[in-house]
Amino acid sequence: MGSGFAKMVNKAETLYAIVGASSGLGKALVKDLSSRGHNVAGTYNSSSSTINGVEFAMKCDVTNEQDLCNFASACFEHSSRVILVYLAGLSVNAFAQKLDLNDWDRVIGVCLTGAFLATKAFLPQMRASEWGRIVYAGSVVGRLGFPGTSAYASAKEGLKGLTRTIAKENAQKGITVNCLELGTLMPLPTHTEAIRVLGKRILPNTSVIQQLV
Repeated sequence: MGSGFAKMVNKAETLYAIVGASSGLGKALVKDLSSRGHNVAGTYNSSSSTINGVEFAMKCDVTNEQDLCNFASACFEHSSRVILVYLAGLSVNAFAQKLDLNDWDRVIGVCLTGAFLATKAFLPQMRASEWGRIVYAGSVVGRLGFPGTSAYASAKEGLKGLTRTIAKENAQKGITVNCLELGTLMPLPTHTEAIRVLGKRILPNTSVIQQLV
């Protein structure tokens, strides 16, 4: 997998822009990519102390359009070839009849609206350079449905519609858009292995990727 992917993504020229890099999957992906010599930039919500091995890190509220525009500008100052990886997430567990509307809005804001705002911020430069890669972290929760996850499941399914639409709008500009449907029990190293194929147009031969839209 490594040699073929290297041909698609030139380490010296390409920057991974990871939104949500300070914990969980984002933190693991930063560590994995930087250890392989890739250039990485990341955002954090409260503390950058857990982000190591990046070109730069920026504090970013993913529901704030200007914050994401500032991050996009900084990334394109570093490189004209940027891979946007949106990993910011939030879940509030409650049965629908007990879920507060503010909590619904928060989850949708971080998981879905934030992905849209990040995409909107990065697309102009990607379109101008006629190259770009966008990947979202989806979830089997949206497809299968689990009690207490109505907001999270709705947001993750919404990412699929966003993926298909943005992909069709930008296919002629050399931009690919994918949504990885990640399983809840998959270990972080497996997640990062899946995301490393986002520069390819062909599905990798691995059973751990349940869907690459």
